[in-house]
Amino acid sequence: MSLQLKVARSTWEKEQVYQLRSKVFIEEERRFDLSDKHIFDRFDSFAETSNFLAFDGDRPVAGIRLVLDNPVGLPAEEAFEFGPLRQSLRGGCATVGWFCISRRFRRHPGLVVSLIQMCFRKMRQHGARHVLAVMHPPALPLLARLIGARPLGPEILDHALGVGIIPVHVDLEDLPPGNRQRFSDPDEHLFDDSAERRLFRPLSIRCMLPRNA
Repeated sequence: MSLQLKVARSTWEKEQVYQLRSKVFIEEERRFDLSDKHIFDRFDSFAETSNFLAFDGDRPVAGIRLVLDNPVGLPAEEAFEFGPLRQSLRGGCATVGWFCISRRFRRHPGLVVSLIQMCFRKMRQHGARHVLAVMHPPALPLLARLIGARPLGPEILDHALGVGIIPVHVDLEDLPPGNRQRFSDPDEHLFDDSAERRLFRPLSIRCMLPRNA
């Protein structure tokens, strides 16, 4: 069975994004003290925003949002002052966030990497090199290992959501050596016109040999 990864474009697909956030962050994790059935903000309406979804059949099971540089600013900049760092960076910036995976699929091989790959590929297409983000503290060790997420300070409180967050920076040109190839398309031209991918779960095959073989 495969998962389908795609950009949320239609009204129905965007509705699935907002409902999935609510299901994961409110119902499953009880991270936010909210009763909303949909979670969204003004950045979801921006032309520079892309939401990537993973579907199991017609059911959304994971999502992630990318917001590229724009005249209004990045979502992470509303929670932390990235100004001094931005002045020292070369290349465009983006925020990756609202990363959510349904509990049943959190151990699915390759799902986290594939969603991040789609974000990084979109960033490179638009000349963005740096991720400026705020993240859930327990996610930092995994993302530090995978993509070199570097904390910019101690945990702080996101007053809008009432949860702890950590500001981080990721440089796409300075990913951990063992993972640089994982976050680059092997043949980028093959994906230039595609906004969808399929993620297949590896199969285990046992060879049954005769007892006297």
